[in-house]
Amino acid sequence: MEHVGLPEWATPLVVGVSHHTSSVELREKLAFDAGDLPRALGRLTSQPGMREAMILSTCNRVELLAVGETPEAAASGLSGFLAEERGITSEDLVRHAFRFAGPNAARHVFRVAASLDSMVVGEPQILGQVKSAYRAAAESHAVGPVLNRLCHRAFRVAKRVRTETQIGDHAVSVGFAAVELARKIFDSLDGKVVLVLGAGEMAELATRNLAAAGASKILIANRTHLRAIRMAEEFHGTAVPFDELPTRLADADIVVCSTGASSYVVTQPMVQAALKRRKRRSMFFIDISVPRNVDPEVNHLDNSYLYDVDDLEQVVDANWQTRRVEAARAEQILDQEIERFLDWLHELDANPVIREIQDRWEGIRQSELDRHRGWLARLSEDDRRGVAELTRSLMGKLLHAPLSQLKACRANGSLGYVDAARVLFDLDDEGRSRKPRPRPVAAAPLEDTEST
Repeated sequence: MEHVGLPEWATPLVVGVSHHTSSVELREKLAFDAGDLPRALGRLTSQPGMREAMILSTCNRVELLAVGETPEAAASGLSGFLAEERGITSEDLVRHAFRFAGPNAARHVFRVAASLDSMVVGEPQILGQVKSAYRAAAESHAVGPVLNRLCHRAFRVAKRVRTETQIGDHAVSVGFAAVELARKIFDSLDGKVVLVLGAGEMAELATRNLAAAGASKILIANRTHLRAIRMAEEFHGTAVPFDELPTRLADADIVVCSTGASSYVVTQPMVQAALKRRKRRSMFFIDISVPRNVDPEVNHLDNSYLYDVDDLEQVVDANWQTRRVEAARAEQILDQEIERFLDWLHELDANPVIREIQDRWEGIRQSELDRHRGWLARLSEDDRRGVAELTRSLMGKLLHAPLSQLKACRANGSLGYVDAARVLFDLDDEGRSRKPRPRPVAAAPLEDTEST
């Protein structure tokens, strides 16, 4: 099994579907509204053997994260809950669902948070969605120490990937490619004017990205003026009559063209006149019409830059290759962080017995100090503090090696080390068969990304 060597009661699990495994129709059926999460989390954590749970629901994925008494029982409970909750058969779910446990579950969560599993690799929105899902689970008291640690480690991974690689620096959509090219021409889009010709979906997407990048004024011209008015309202822009194009062209720094015209809407003489009125200030044309609506001769004018769909797609293709290289670097970061998380999980199994050993030896130390209380009373207060510190230090040094070995035993598969430690240190038998439990913890703040 994927979780061999991990404490069963601390093995993370993921069951769900994503754009890799299922259709949008199935994801729509399985999706959870944000307002429904508290109820759903309450039902999920009340499942037999379920100790921690979290629900991540976006347009591209619906995933249940959990920790149960045993991985097998918890995984079965997750699948059954999702099928019953959304009214689909278990068979339909199994055909499209994935299941991860232990290290594979941790890697999946890290990849999702770092946008390595996204439809558009490197997109930043998914991290916020994971944080929202974690926050909802924390507010519903559904997360415990394992998912708390797993999520914050995932946030740390996402931050490292974003800062140590360039996975998000290169546009991989036509809309973002337009922004990237515009920035190369103008340095900054702050204060720039965008003129949109037409109201197609691609033009709208490019305009949305340009506006988000800092363009301050949007002009919309469309043959159907009512459509121009509606689109202008969406972007807080201004609708202009289509027949005013020759005179309004000079107002634009960036022109996005996506009309259904079968011939050139923007001609070389029109642009030449506009550049003259602009005193040769640069103009950037994005022609995403098929057939093209901007005369290719426009690109031969000084201070005029024209990109069509083929140009933008070449940029996108080149950037995809760059992102693939950066994604490989990101996977190396994941390897490091998974190893740290698994170290922590393994130590969970040893920590209760380590605390028992430390408590027992501390009791012996205190008992010996009490036994010699008469002799110690003849010493000065500073000397008594010195003796106490000496015995405490001596105890720490004597325990350091065996406790370090106790933590390290799990690395070579010595699964009986806990019981062996109980015998070696003469601990009480009453706890030997009791499954160790991590102490309950409050959900850490989202800004806490851990330093170890």
